[in-house]
Amino acid sequence: PKFTLDTPIQEIVADAQGKAVIDKNLPGMIGLPQYDMFKGLSLNQLKAYSDGKLTDEILAKTATDLAAIK
Repeated sequence: PKFTLDTPIQEIVADAQGKAVIDKNLPGMIGLPQYDMFKGLSLNQLKAYSDGKLTDEILAKTATDLAAIK
């Protein structure tokens, strides 16, 4: 797949389809004031810092949507 949960967030967001997946599954994340601090992390890495906001369910849905990008 082109993107996975281990791809840095900034790489996913740089792709129009990838950004659409992030906006759909994690609305508002790109607009957070802290975005510049965590954009180099993958979603799997960010989960540890998310205070439970990045649930396994959200990550599974995001992974499925990212895998569909060619």
